[in-house]
Amino acid sequence: MFKRVKITKDNANNPGLKELYEKAFPEGEVAPYDKFIELLDILGMDYIAYYDGDTLIGMTVAILMKNYNYGANMAVVENLRGKGYGQKILSDALERYKSKPFLMEVESPKQLDEPNLEIRKRRYAFYLRNGIVDTGRYFTLNGVEYNIITTSKEPVAQEDIDAAFDYLKPLSERVPKTKQ
Repeated sequence: MFKRVKITKDNANNPGLKELYEKAFPEGEVAPYDKFIELLDILGMDYIAYYDGDTLIGMTVAILMKNYNYGANMAVVENLRGKGYGQKILSDALERYKSKPFLMEVESPKQLDEPNLEIRKRRYAFYLRNGIVDTGRYFTLNGVEYNIITTSKEPVAQEDIDAAFDYLKPLSERVPKTKQ
């Protein structure tokens, strides 16, 4: 049975969720888990764990903003990937927050010198297959290039992208800088 559980500071001390967060997102691209949990209330993050019965299958993090919802994170437990859970989780998240379009970022599949290039290509293709479009805009954080993608049927104004990233500064400031 597919179910979702809202994660708060009170129930975030879950070893399975912490492990998923730490394994799914490369060090230097996300805040350490304890710092991330501190920001749940500050940024109004909606942190959801997904289960099939009692088995953790994945998680999402959405930040509810004025003009857009920001899809901050989505991950499926590694040994459960390729079984349709990602599509089910993404569909659920998009349905839950359908009142406003999503803005998200995904590691660029065009940054050819990265060791995780094949994973980047699969992630990017996954989002496009599921109706999400590339805005044609990107940004770089700690040397990693990200494409900005959206569920919006209309072009996304640069001022909306700027507002989203200004709002997210407390989160990005908690991301450790990669070693040069």
